[in-house]
Amino acid sequence: MSKAFNDLLNRLEISFQRQKRFVADASHELRTPLAIVQGYTQMLARWAKDNPELLDESIQSIQQETQNMTAMIEQLLFWAKGDEQTITISKSLISVQEILQHTVTQLLLVYPERTVNLDIEPDLFFPGEPRMISRLVRILLDNSMKYTNTKKAITLKSWSSKHNIFISIHDEGEGIPENQLDKIFDRFYKADSSRTRKKPGFGLGLPIAKEIVELHNGTITVYSKIKEGTTFTATFPRNISG
Repeated sequence: MSKAFNDLLNRLEISFQRQKRFVADASHELRTPLAIVQGYTQMLARWAKDNPELLDESIQSIQQETQNMTAMIEQLLFWAKGDEQTITISKSLISVQEILQHTVTQLLLVYPERTVNLDIEPDLFFPGEPRMISRLVRILLDNSMKYTNTKKAITLKSWSSKHNIFISIHDEGEGIPENQLDKIFDRFYKADSSRTRKKPGFGLGLPIAKEIVELHNGTITVYSKIKEGTTFTATFPRNISG
């Protein structure tokens, strides 16, 4: 009984520390966009009323920051559910080809200047939740687009083995330092802050991608070299019981 009680206390302490860190990190990340919005609203009140240029700049910046905060809040809610272990998924047999093509089509409506090459093995199916797999692909493609020159294409590929389905996103972008590869799936972590200072994002996309893969009993790996590019590969079991 004593051992069980100590184990319970340990689990409660771990849960408390995780929640404490989560709240601290979330507060830190939300502080900057809120400060920007506050700054622009003060500028609007003082000077922008009679300055059309400043008015447009302020409105656009406020709109951008509110969109960023909306996206971040959605990601935080995802994590909150995960920490409470309330994420449930309803798996069905999904077409990899259909999911990938549809997701790319949607993303290119937002980024029409980008090129995504598809190398998709036909007739691949595995048990998954379509919206989550689509979100996974969007996160990885968006990450590649963020760190890849617009003139360079990104390759989205799928293939299979006897027991697994593989989905990979390869880019020829900036790459990730080797000593940071084991940290990029940590919440709120941004590889090489000097590189990412001007890049949008909160350090939540890749951790969510990993969570989605693991909810499907899969694994995700990354290979990267500075100035040569990055490849993310998600591996999923083919069997419907998985």
